[in-house]
Amino acid sequence: GFHRRLGGDVDRWGWKFPETYLLGAHVAATFPRARYLHLLRDGRDVAFKRHLTDAPEHRLARAILRRQNALELPHHLQAALSWAFQVERFEAFRRTLQPEKVLTIHYEELVRRPREVADLICAFLGVPLTPACSRYVEGQISASREGEFRRQDARLVREVEERIGPTLEAMGYPSSLRDPAG
Repeated sequence: GFHRRLGGDVDRWGWKFPETYLLGAHVAATFPRARYLHLLRDGRDVAFKRHLTDAPEHRLARAILRRQNALELPHHLQAALSWAFQVERFEAFRRTLQPEKVLTIHYEELVRRPREVADLICAFLGVPLTPACSRYVEGQISASREGEFRRQDARLVREVEERIGPTLEAMGYPSSLRDPAG
């Protein structure tokens, strides 16, 4: 359906399922020619949203949160620790891949420069940007949700940064707790 409406090649397909972070080795074994588009979002934004992997009523989330000793923590810390666990797992998997098989895109760049990033993604995948996809990119992608954590209580954001600061830094998201001299 959707893929065909955008003019896509039915011999190439993909999926957007964030929990794939946890299955990288299985995906690689099943699809050895797979290419990975790693869309990474600031963990501080993710901390103030709800996802399958941070909702304790879901079995997967319970397992992740238990592993992170986060089952009894407030949701913003559960979500942050789940994000950190997942991106760290994917990063470990990414290091096993040939560099040309992975393209990491920061969500923030996608929403700031949608057309440029869409062109980059198409080049990585070896597919053209169809007119329908171009219209979607130019008309539907907005930076309005970028940096939403800045509208949260600063004390809660600080708690998140204290818990996942090293992972934020490793993924290219400078923490406000960083020592400006260091």
